[in-house]
Amino acid sequence: MSQDIVKVGISVSAHKRLKLLSIIEKKSMLEIMEDVIKERYGLHRIEIEELIRSANNPTKIKE
Repeated sequence: MSQDIVKVGISVSAHKRLKLLSIIEKKSMLEIMEDVIKERYGLHRIEIEELIRSANNPTKIKE
């Protein structure tokens, strides 16, 4: 993976559920987290892009 990675703190119970999902879906925990984030971003894309525009921030998140 060529992207930078940061550490994120999650609860132990969330970690356990994420680990179980990774076993069932045969994906890494990182892949599952990225899938969830992309799905949620898609649901709120218009609002997120409006926030970026209103902040005069030219940042465009690639999918």
